[in-house]
Amino acid sequence: MGVRVIYFSLDADQDAWIKTSNSLVLGSHSYYLNTNDRATMENDFGIDRSPSYLWINPQTFKILSLTGEDPTLPKFIGKVKEFLVKN
Repeated sequence: MGVRVIYFSLDADQDAWIKTSNSLVLGSHSYYLNTNDRATMENDFGIDRSPSYLWINPQTFKILSLTGEDPTLPKFIGKVKEFLVKN
């Protein structure tokens, strides 16, 4: 679908994040945020839970939306396609 996914964690426990990242096979686009970066995501972008999403235009890096759909919901892929058509 032309979507690039970058995973990051708000977890303060780096060992737990590494274990989770490896078990979910998140790959090379999985990042553990340091304390300052976690604070920025929480304070500046209002992201305080997981999963949370920033929809970003890959050409301009402009943030299109601060929230997405929960991937555990059955209609997730449909919501992603709908968002991509609009943007």
